[in-house]
Amino acid sequence: MNRRVVYVGVAAAAVVILLAIAVGVFSHATETALPPGGISRDQAIRMASHQGMAQSTTPTEVSWAKAGPLSQFGRDPYSSPNRLVWAITFTGSFGWASCGPYNPNGPTRCPLPAHHATVILDYFSGAFVNGSLY
Repeated sequence: MNRRVVYVGVAAAAVVILLAIAVGVFSHATETALPPGGISRDQAIRMASHQGMAQSTTPTEVSWAKAGPLSQFGRDPYSSPNRLVWAITFTGSFGWASCGPYNPNGPTRCPLPAHHATVILDYFSGAFVNGSLY
């Protein structure tokens, strides 16, 4: 086998390995460092599951639970985008709070249930910040 081909192959492999290492280091460096004193992931999940909007007519499962700045998960007009929060998303069958406005021409039809509920809690106290169904 030609030595030049071997050197090119080894160089290409080295470049791929270095790129993989760089991506790993960069993605780890961009994660939000969270200060001590916040509620735990398990506490956040337990507290979020008791929110009314997270009540499902079928068994729920936690899709994910992540902590970070509010701006990563949504908005709240009364909170800073830098506010540290827990965002917990459940799967299940979640009914809407309302079936819509009154329909004088006949029965009001309720939308189909949502299959995901995201509850956002304060990182330190676990207080409800906001939530959404989709």
